Amino acid sequence: MTKDNVLSKLLEWADRHNHFVDYYLGVSEQGYTDKPMLCADWNPPAMQKISEWARGYFKDEVELDWSDEWMACSECGKAIRTSPDCYSWLPSYLWTSECSIACVECFESCQEDIIEYYRNDAQRAITPAFYPLLEKCGFVCYSPDEYCATFETGFHPGQNDDPRSVAKDIEAELPGYDYIFKVDSAGQFDLHWSVFLRKED
Repeated sequence: MTKDNVLSKLLEWADRHNHFVDYYLGVSEQGYTDKPMLCADWNPPAMQKISEWARGYFKDEVELDWSDEWMACSECGKAIRTSPDCYSWLPSYLWTSECSIACVECFESCQEDIIEYYRNDAQRAITPAFYPLLEKCGFVCYSPDEYCATFETGFHPGQNDDPRSVAKDIEAELPGYDYIFKVDSAGQFDLHWSVFLRKED
């Protein structure tokens, strides 16, 4: 029996016993190898045994992780991490609507939807992996004081920049411009971010 057949039998067994398992053909996440992935709640005793067996049987050919930390790219179906695994983690996906996401391999085919979703909203921000999208769509970095300064929000003294205030300033001082926020880096207690502008068509 091939490993593909064994994997199919494993998924069938889980389904018969009401164990929810997500199967992804690949992984589209920075820092991960693009290979098949199984995600589930591995805490129940039966699933713990399955996990231990699968790690030994499939070795490095199949990734195993937790189902509440991953979801599928709406375009290619590959796994994308949606829950942080460290303080500096930033998403490797963008929303294209309220219920759809695109990974780093697929976002270019959804650029119009992405721009529409993120523009002129101080509650939403893209991450560094998608900076080429801003550049390609004609956005340039903005600061009222100097070119492309970084704003800071956090618990340390002086880290009190507010995206909502910056958005209001842009709308007042630069009418006729679209803006998109970008998180440049994340730490345990702070965020560094910037804003990009494009003159409306």
